[in-house]
Amino acid sequence: MNAFQRQFVSEVRRCDELQRKIRYIETEVKKDGVKILDCSDVPRAPNPREIIDLEAHLEKTENEILELSQNAVNLKTNYLELLELRHVLERTQNFFYEEEAISNDAMRNNLITQDQEVGAIQNRGRLGFVAGVIQRERASVKSIFRIKK
Repeated sequence: MNAFQRQFVSEVRRCDELQRKIRYIETEVKKDGVKILDCSDVPRAPNPREIIDLEAHLEKTENEILELSQNAVNLKTNYLELLELRHVLERTQNFFYEEEAISNDAMRNNLITQDQEVGAIQNRGRLGFVAGVIQRERASVKSIFRIKK
């Protein structure tokens, strides 16, 4: 018989898969700074029933860690997008407050004529530009700065 056709090969593969899951869980636990106790004695070999329970428990734990990792990535992405939008809003708010303060100062100091004052009041609230954030997926240098021939 070929070595891969023997009866115990599937059990060895199963144990290798369990060992991979344990290594993955161990690296994730160490990444979070949790100390793992070092076991100096070699544990006894588990019986088949214990292996089935261990396999189910490791599968569940691995899936939970994978889900938590994906959620952490999504939260970080959402946080950065919201932070970017907040900065845009703060900058535009500062811009409009500065423009309003300048026009109010000019009116107070009678630096503008009556016609200019009426025009300034009519134009207040109208935007001469649009501010916003372009999604990274849709933005590229070529599409933002279109070169006209």
